[in-house]
Amino acid sequence: MKVIVNFPIENEAISELENRTAEFHSTLVIESIKQLKIGDEDKEKVLKLLLEKLKSSSKTNG
Repeated sequence: MKVIVNFPIENEAISELENRTAEFHSTLVIESIKQLKIGDEDKEKVLKLLLEKLKSSSKTNG
């Protein structure tokens, strides 16, 4: 897949692009978790572990 993006120049537009990209990515992750062939409780555990990992990595990178 090839995607062409005209990168925005204004700060507000850059922020909008970042938010929409993050929303798209999170949707893909959630849909991937839904497709796992495991029970709902295990899916919830996977999601919680992922969120914990993201929180801990953002603290060390931010």
